[in-house]
Amino acid sequence: MEATRQEARMDNQNQGSNQTVKTYLTVKEFAKKHRAFSENSLRWMIFNRSTNGFDSCFRKVGKKRVVIDEAAFFEKVDGSRMAA
Repeated sequence: MEATRQEARMDNQNQGSNQTVKTYLTVKEFAKKHRAFSENSLRWMIFNRSTNGFDSCFRKVGKKRVVIDEAAFFEKVDGSRMAA
């Protein structure tokens, strides 16, 4: 019976929000999940984000931590394909 109440509460909470939840990963988590991007290359991209166009993909949290918006990052990668 308790499980049914919890499910009902969750359904009520989810009905009111049609927003998608963004996935933010730390540099280490992102590099581990997506092996094509090393920690060093990601840190370089973060350092040069204002000139390389990836500034919208990174969020600074606190004084030092930077997280990566996974969906925005791959949208940017897809949009920056080199012409053959």
